[in-house]
Amino acid sequence: MLKKEFLEELRKRLSVLPAEELEERIEFYSEMIDDRIEEGFSEEDAVSAVSSVCDTSETPVGTVAKADMPEQKEEPAEVQCEEPPYKKYKGWIIALLLVGAPIWVPIVLSAVSSVLSLYGAVWAVIISVQICFVALAAAGICGIAGGAYMVFAGHPAAGLATIGVCLVCLGLSVFVFFAAKFLADGTVSLSKKAVLGIKNCFRKREAA
Repeated sequence: MLKKEFLEELRKRLSVLPAEELEERIEFYSEMIDDRIEEGFSEEDAVSAVSSVCDTSETPVGTVAKADMPEQKEEPAEVQCEEPPYKKYKGWIIALLLVGAPIWVPIVLSAVSSVLSLYGAVWAVIISVQICFVALAAAGICGIAGGAYMVFAGHPAAGLATIGVCLVCLGLSVFVFFAAKFLADGTVSLSKKAVLGIKNCFRKREAA
């Protein structure tokens, strides 16, 4: 069974719950399936693993609930699903966070400061490499022009030597350019992944 089918069937079975609680349960089990898929499970295996969390007599992967039988006259019983872990321990977690604030707040601030300092240092290196590229390229171009002038001015040996050195500078500038580009692209890519990971963490907490 795929995730979409499972959630649709689960929504039907849990239709006796209030709308807010129903959406909360659906979101909870949807995230559980996504977590299993991120761990390497196939979608079908993830659904199978998550479906075992609920009571098999009242979930869509188990037997048909008594409320669905034609001869049943009574009101369907409330679905007894496992209470989401965050609801069980939410109060304790908040209390521990408040009590431990004098300890973990400075640690978090120090960690953030260290990360920002490291990030700034990486960009400082990238900018320095880019400056080296500009300096080498400018020196090479200007030196070639100066060497050509020396050749026509009657100093061919010195002019050719200057041109040779400047050609080496131009060659080095090419390597420096690609090194700066590689460092900049890698840093931007890692920054995007870090921001995306932080956003996903906040989304999960808001959904909880």
